[in-house]
Amino acid sequence: MSTVKIKNNRRSLVTLPAIKGTSFGPVGLKPGVNEVSEEYIEALSTKKGIDDVFDPKKGGYLELVDKGEPLIAPDAKVTLAGMNVPDSIVMIESCTDVAQLDQWNKMDTRKGVHDAIAKRAAELAKRAEEDAATTSGGVGPGADQQ
Repeated sequence: MSTVKIKNNRRSLVTLPAIKGTSFGPVGLKPGVNEVSEEYIEALSTKKGIDDVFDPKKGGYLELVDKGEPLIAPDAKVTLAGMNVPDSIVMIESCTDVAQLDQWNKMDTRKGVHDAIAKRAAELAKRAEEDAATTSGGVGPGADQQ
């Protein structure tokens, strides 16, 4: 699947909509450069008004770019405040920092957000265990030794 790079010039998450009649979206874009499937962008381009978010003369905050990396501005706090639950879940599902998840869990009161954080934390813990088992070469507690 080919991808295109889209730069989010805002200092917060931008969520692009789901496309009716397809399996595309919603797509969360972190500040900085994000990779998005070319097929999704083609489908997105048919939505009314979407061109404005790519047009800086009309207040657009997204741009197609050739290179770059995802970036969270160091002076910008990543927060779920002001996001609806579905947008918050997109952000949570893309988070790889357990400390960030813990901070969101302490600061947010919404059940849907708490459930998504618990699920993501469990996924990250499981992945960490699998990585530890892989890097230790199967040696350690519970490993078969001859």
